[in-house]
Amino acid sequence: MQAQPYSLRLDQESMEKIKILAAEGRRSINMQLCIAVQED
Repeated sequence: MQAQPYSLRLDQESMEKIKILAAEGRRSINMQLCIAVQED
């Protein structure tokens, strides 16, 4: 299965939080967002 590109708009504060979480987990921002979406 191939993922389709999708544009996502986030406010500055949310984006900063995602960047911090991604850096802490040594992940890309994209992978961090994928994990967040898949979590229950």
